[in-house]
Amino acid sequence: MLAGCSDGQPTVANATSPVIPGSTVTIGSEPAAVRTAEAEPSESPGSSEPSEPSTPETSSSPPVAVTLTTARQLLERVADGMVTSAGGAYTVHVSIGDGEVPAAEADHVYFPAEASDYQAAVGATEIRRTGGTVYARSGPGAPWVSGDGVPDDLAAYAAWDLLTDLRLPLEAAEGFGAVPAVTVDGTAYDTYTFTVEASAVASVPQVPDDATGAVDVTFSIDASGKPVRVDLALADGSLVRTDYTGYGAPVVVEAPAVG
Repeated sequence: MLAGCSDGQPTVANATSPVIPGSTVTIGSEPAAVRTAEAEPSESPGSSEPSEPSTPETSSSPPVAVTLTTARQLLERVADGMVTSAGGAYTVHVSIGDGEVPAAEADHVYFPAEASDYQAAVGATEIRRTGGTVYARSGPGAPWVSGDGVPDDLAAYAAWDLLTDLRLPLEAAEGFGAVPAVTVDGTAYDTYTFTVEASAVASVPQVPDDATGAVDVTFSIDASGKPVRVDLALADGSLVRTDYTGYGAPVVVEAPAVG
């Protein structure tokens, strides 16, 4: 069971394994991976004396590299990294744009869904969502509005749900496969590609409402399974890039005074 503590910060109870909201994938205590058995001592032929046992892997040894082979495995890794193994710190900074200039920067509390708060800057516009209410203002010093006062062109941001935006394309993936690592800020990350229809990424801010056709997805994760970069190459030749940084950093979203 997923529960929130009294101070409003979400915590994970130990009763059941969680899932990404809306997904049927149940996450256990370990990500999907190839597991290796510990080496056992063997006995040399023709000798009554056992041979020296091989040295087992210690905690200081590098982890065994695992290449995922299905989108479901990647979904499980992402859910484990962002939810099961997050230690109650369900926050991340998101930058989304065309790969050149970010169109929006946001700090999210992304889990659980009912407490999914964020504060964002979309150009000069500021947006906040807290307690299920969305607030917006056209720039510093402008009055805050909420509810019906939020401009229609911010609708995608008003409904922003990071876990859903990650889950839907992974559930609809076709042609899944590993590709050479992508380097972000000097670090190489495991990367996978697949194809979806535009409808599977329609909820992602910056994806046009009228987008159609196939979308090529490039999905990079860190060693724990947390997304680092997700690129959406749309059929019209445009790119929507989302970068994820600052996992676990404190995020406090306060409701502003309206008017």
